[in-house]
Amino acid sequence: MKQLLLLIFFLFTLPAVSAQFNVTGAKYDENKYRLIAYSAPRTANTYDKVPERASIKQFAPKPGHQANYGTCTAWSVGYAARTILHARQEKISNPSTISEKAFSPGFIYALTKDPSDVNCSEGIYIWAALDNLQSKGIATKGSFSKDCVDISKAFLFLNESQRFKITGYNR
Repeated sequence: MKQLLLLIFFLFTLPAVSAQFNVTGAKYDENKYRLIAYSAPRTANTYDKVPERASIKQFAPKPGHQANYGTCTAWSVGYAARTILHARQEKISNPSTISEKAFSPGFIYALTKDPSDVNCSEGIYIWAALDNLQSKGIATKGSFSKDCVDISKAFLFLNESQRFKITGYNR
């Protein structure tokens, strides 16, 4: 009987405990997503010279960890995608160098999150992160290493971030 009560206790408390450790960071709004411009239409001829396989792994930084913050969108947009784009453009293929020059998810998150989200648990919209990447750029993780800070801290790095803007994005 004691074991059964203990089992029932764990079954009821496990979801609450595990929810504390599985914060996500992607917000989604179908209407805002539909406003993002499409890329050029694709035709059968578009794919004539596309290789059967391709990889960008050689340009990827070492995987990071968002800890218990809602920063996964910032990690994917800022740390992963922007770092891969930069490494490819600069022809950097040394994994250590790529990881040293990786971009800061915390910077994009601080610029994009709701100011009332002081615990960095609410997540952000991908289009908002990309808008900030386009208008303000991104700081490197080496200079902006924190993942959960106030937006005022991000403003201190705008001179650096301006060098790493994207020209645009589409879906």
